[in-house]
Amino acid sequence: MSIHDHHRFGEKPDQADRQDKDAAADVIPLHRDSEKDQREDQGQDRPAPAPVGESGERSPIIPGFLRRDQLWITVRSMLVLTGYRVRFHAVRVPVYVARTGWYALRGTVDLTNAVLRWWHWTNGWTLESLAVAAGRSGHHDAMNAHREGKRTRGTRGRILAVAAVAALAALVASAVWLPGWVWPPLGLAAVVALARRGRPDGR
Repeated sequence: MSIHDHHRFGEKPDQADRQDKDAAADVIPLHRDSEKDQREDQGQDRPAPAPVGESGERSPIIPGFLRRDQLWITVRSMLVLTGYRVRFHAVRVPVYVARTGWYALRGTVDLTNAVLRWWHWTNGWTLESLAVAAGRSGHHDAMNAHREGKRTRGTRGRILAVAAVAALAALVASAVWLPGWVWPPLGLAAVVALARRGRPDGR
């Protein structure tokens, strides 16, 4: 039986109840206001459980295929698979070479056409055609488009001429100063770049 169930000796009931309430009011509650304590209450800072396999047991620290008794089997399997892939692609090297050459040719043609379109400013031809189609009212616009196109083509032609001379000079300097073993990698890189440009979408 609790001590609060009886009144203190010599005290009146009202006086005893009042003293009990005052004593309860003096108790200072302890609050866990910190963010860390709140996270601990919610279980957020608890360590994550170890991964469990399908059998309900914890997964091993070292995978089975890397254990000492399985390591040689794993290495042998990788060597067999690598050898198969090498033989598979080695048989198809002629096909790969022919396809890459065809894509490089397409890329060369596409790059040449792009440079020519940029040089001749084909968009200006469209503006000229629209102005001419407008008739007498578009005569002034047609003449302006023609002059602008002529000036643009002249400027871009000079840019291309300077770029061609610089490329030729760089090629001659490379032929003189660079060793012979550099040319095959450079040629291969150029072929690959052109093949990527000429490769059809999705290939």
